[in-house]
Amino acid sequence: MSRGDRARIGLGMGLALLLLVIPLVSEEGTSPPERPRLAGEADGPMPTLPHGELLGLDEARAAFPVPLDVPETEIASTSTLESVWVRLEDPPEAFLTFASGVRMVVEPSSNYPASLEEIAAAQTADGVPGVIQQIDGRKAFVVAPDPPTSLGSVKLVLEDTTITIVGDGILSKEQLLQVAASAVDQHASD
Repeated sequence: MSRGDRARIGLGMGLALLLLVIPLVSEEGTSPPERPRLAGEADGPMPTLPHGELLGLDEARAAFPVPLDVPETEIASTSTLESVWVRLEDPPEAFLTFASGVRMVVEPSSNYPASLEEIAAAQTADGVPGVIQQIDGRKAFVVAPDPPTSLGSVKLVLEDTTITIVGDGILSKEQLLQVAASAVDQHASD
């Protein structure tokens, strides 16, 4: 591959597919940028949710069938929220992006026919190096960041809502857990 070639990696999140573009060598011939970026961040429109639409947070909250609770941390908050994509048709899903590179997927729990434990068992059987751990008294399936194979993620089921926090490959597991804990706190305050 020549300088500036890019690797494309597909990351399945629920029913949404994210395409990451990771420069293998920067145009200056030095190291890659600080974090992988979503395809389209610099070369076109933002990534979309299939059959979804870009909405403001208040409009998305009013239309979405389950709470859209935004974490309030330094790396993911209403002040760092960049976009909210919402699909209302079956299966409903919301995809939020933050300036830090954190992404958050919110879905009704009814989108998953299995429990968190069953989802975790299926993913670990497929080789995903995750574990179930407690976050503020809630079970979460946590996958530590391990670039380039894992950007890191935390999946939680909160009553009728399933939330998946996805890192950028640079943020630590502890930072992702802080975002997830804040999402739990925001959900509890509704």
